[in-house]
Amino acid sequence: MEHNLPEIFYYSDPLKDEFPGFKKNTTTVDKNFKYISKNPFWNLISFLIYRIILTPFAYFHCRKKFKYKIKNREVFKKHPHEGYFVYSNHTLEGGDAFFPSIANAPRKPYIVVHADNVSTKGTKNFIMMLGAIPIPTKLNGMPKFIETIKQRWAQGHPIYIYPEAHLWPYY
Repeated sequence: MEHNLPEIFYYSDPLKDEFPGFKKNTTTVDKNFKYISKNPFWNLISFLIYRIILTPFAYFHCRKKFKYKIKNREVFKKHPHEGYFVYSNHTLEGGDAFFPSIANAPRKPYIVVHADNVSTKGTKNFIMMLGAIPIPTKLNGMPKFIETIKQRWAQGHPIYIYPEAHLWPYY
């Protein structure tokens, strides 16, 4: 597997060490943050981007770059109309974001993400259309965040949680 990361990492501060190579001005995610769009045009574009572009791209990208294969897929199919939670480690840049789409097809998974993931100018809507659910940056945003998780779960969607605080590639 080819990557542009150094061979050896030295992690010294688990609360501050980051290795994706950039810092962002984090978007405020509070009680006013819009988690779920009711706009039919937005939802149509979301469907097309996710089903027509992302899912095939993710499949071929992960097969080629990571030799990705799904074993024990029947675990996801035991409850076809119920939501479930998947807890996983975030270890691969350019891989972990795609794996839920492949493993849960045809269901659309939703991924709990850091607010930084919706903070890059011009990509917030795109990231949200792909299933991001950002963690609030303000306490007053927590009720809406929890309600969004409950709603997506009740709709039968998988919810992915990468519980570590930081991306430490190949750790």
